[in-house]
Amino acid sequence: MYGGDVNRDFSVDIADVSQIENAAANFLAGYVVEDVTADNFVDINDQALADNNASNFVTRQTPPGADLLGPIVSEEVVTPTETNFENDAMRQKHELTIRLLNDQKAQEKISVELKKKKDQETELRKKKINSVREKMRSKQNKSETVKPEIIIPDRPGRTLGQ
Repeated sequence: MYGGDVNRDFSVDIADVSQIENAAANFLAGYVVEDVTADNFVDINDQALADNNASNFVTRQTPPGADLLGPIVSEEVVTPTETNFENDAMRQKHELTIRLLNDQKAQEKISVELKKKKDQETELRKKKINSVREKMRSKQNKSETVKPEIIIPDRPGRTLGQ
């Protein structure tokens, strides 16, 4: 398992490294997604790990036939239920958990949309590249007309221009 895919787009790339670098520059601490090493601090260790994985082009690997977009994201939002809590800390913990679940669902939805958009852009680039290649081939074929060759007979003792 590789670390560093903080934006959850199934690959570790410059976007992830940049997000981690920004978090490290702001001395972000605690249980945050940019803390790749899970030491509750975003620092140079997190940056190094993500940078190494980005330079190795680490992407998500799935077995043949697996769903490439991951689990299906539920559209429903978790709503707090009326519950009696022992104290205020338990209520706050419950509310925080619900907020985190809703944020996670929203992030998963965004990740799926980003993956679809990235795939569409890749297909568009491939079509453009193939179109340019096709134009180059047709120009090359048009310019390959047969040119008559001028054959100069070899005459002993004579040079060109005589």
